[in-house]
Parts: sequence; structure tokens; C-alpha cells
Amino acid sequence: MRGLVHPGIVQLVDAGELEDGSPFIAYELIPGAHTFHEVLPRASLRRNLELLRDVARAVGAAHARGVVHRDLKPGNVIVQERDGRPVLLDFGLARELDGSSLTQSGALVGTPAFMSPEQVDGRRDLDARSDVYGLGAILYRILAGVGPFKGSDWQELAEKILAARPVPPSTFVPDTPPYLEALCLECLACLLYTSPSPRDGLLSRMP
Repeated sequence: MRGLVHPGIVQLVDAGELEDGSPFIAYELIPGAHTFHEVLPRASLRRNLELLRDVARAVGAAHARGVVHRDLKPGNVIVQERDGRPVLLDFGLARELDGSSLTQSGALVGTPAFMSPEQVDGRRDLDARSDVYGLGAILYRILAGVGPFKGSDWQELAEKILAARPVPPSTFVPDTPPYLEALCLECLACLLYTSPSPRDGLLSRMP
């Protein structure tokens, strides 16, 4: 986190141990902010896409520093009231791309509805493409109003993420712009069953 200095990433202020030995981590205070999860339902499509674009740029900056977030979701992005800028939070599940895990290697961590198939599968070799999937899942939520998969419990949801293909967002919203739908489905292409993954280098091609 100390190396992640970007206007779209929350800044680490300090970290260490309290007098009783409990670990702590302190971030910058961002007053008057709402989560993207709160903003998304009432914002326009254009506004939501602008927010996601800026989040993607922050994710790209983290990848450039060799860090995968692994828990991208609207609830981990706050939108400042002051200037409307989105800030990416919660790098508690982040992992370094060189393989030195910042959390337990191979652990099943993340928010199920936005987790990539390789993450659900418990793979240890997660890379930046897993975050691209998370961005695609958020884009799907923006376009369709629902997540790419739905299950009555964790097992059903996991099975769908691993084996199913998301239906096009236009199934729910017929006037979905075709180019946005194509981008969304490309982000959600599954690394487990596609080699090479169409998610390779996708962030660099996002406008």
C-alpha cells in the first residue's frame, strides 16, 4: 500500500501495532463520501460509466505496481461529495503479482457475486485478469441492474460462476449499447476455460 500513490486509491497513513499488540492500519479520512453501491442505482448510465472508468484507471495503476486487488465491488469504492471522484478502498485481500501473497496464498477470499471463476476455484496463480473480471462484473451490474450470476446460496452461485456463461445484459435491458455489452462480456471471459484469455491486456485497451 505504501507504494500505491494514486488519486483513485485510498492513501495509507500508518500501520503497526497498538500497545496491546493488536495490529492496526490507518487510512486517510475521506469525509462526506458514499459508496459506489449507494450511488449506482440512482446515477445515470453515463455517470456510472465515468466512475467505473476512473476505478479501472486506479486498478491499472495498482497492477503497474504489481498488486492485484482481488475484491473489486461497488461497496469497495467510495465517491467523494467534494469532487465526485471515486476512490478504491480495501486492499486487505490484495496480492502481489510476483507471488508473495499479502494474504494466505490460494485462500478463497473476496465477495462471491464479483469473484472470478479462477478465484472461486481456489487457484493460487491469480493475476490481473481476475481484477478485470471484477470490473466486468461491476459493468454488468451497471448495464443490467443485476449481477452476472445469481444463486440461492454460495454453492449454487459458485457452480454458476465456474460452469455457466452470463447472459448478455441486453436480456434485461434491451437498449444496452452493443459495444458496452461486448466489452462487459469480454471482461467476464473465463480464464479457466479460455487460453489465452481474452482478458489479457484488456485494461490497456479500455478508453
